[in-house]
This record gives sequence, C-alpha cells and structure tokens, in this order.
Amino acid sequence: MTTERDYPYDPTLRLSDMAKATGLERLRWIPDRGLAGYLVTLWEAAHDPRRIAQCEKFDRVKAEERRQQLILIATSAARGDFGDEARDIADHYFGGGDIKRADSLRCEEFLKALQRLNIDVHSMPSRTRGGGRQRFSE
Repeated sequence: MTTERDYPYDPTLRLSDMAKATGLERLRWIPDRGLAGYLVTLWEAAHDPRRIAQCEKFDRVKAEERRQQLILIATSAARGDFGDEARDIADHYFGGGDIKRADSLRCEEFLKALQRLNIDVHSMPSRTRGGGRQRFSE
C-alpha cells in the first residue's frame, strides 16, 4: 500500500517542475502531510474500487466509536455527573428514553448544547475503584 511517506515533501522543488512530475510524484509539492495522505487515499480509490469499500467500512467503524463515546457522556450527564444543568439538557435531548439507542446526530447536538453552556465533559469522574478520570476526545 502506498502512503504519503513514499513521496516526502521537498521544499526545494519549484512549481515549474510540477508539470514534469506524474501521478503520486506530485505529492512532493504538498507540505501538509495529512492532506497528502488523504490525496493518496483518493488516488487509490480512483484506481481501485475495492479501496472505496475499505474506506467506507473504516468510516462506519469510527462513526460508531464516536457515537458510543458520546453515549457514555450522555449517560453520565443524565445521572447528574456533570451537574443539574447537564442532567436537564440530557433529559431534554433524550427524554428519559434509552440513551443507548440515540443516533449520532442527536448525540452530537447534545454535546454542542453542553459545550455552549461551558459544561466540561472531557474529563469526568470514573466509575472505577481507582477513582481516576476518564478522558474523552472531541
């Protein structure tokens, strides 16, 4: 599998030289390696339809992981772990229903509502015996 590391950025290249380059060789003009990696994925998808299916599966898995993370936050908020205001917002968004069945959009909207009120959900009390803190990413 090709990656952006196979075509490292070269700051000495001039734009006029790009016309001579072909295919993925043009990645050497892109300093943003994340963008270069994305372009490699697009290139491979255009040349191998199986790659599209792999990317779609990866996206579905990542989206479900994100949804599960937000469900943990919502469940904690509904319990009152973030205070009364967060509990009220959880009740508004999930109506006392089964939070675990909530779709991604509702969970994302709930998180934005908490963030607008400056309710910190990125670190919350852990339910473990160690009493540590669990970190949530955005």
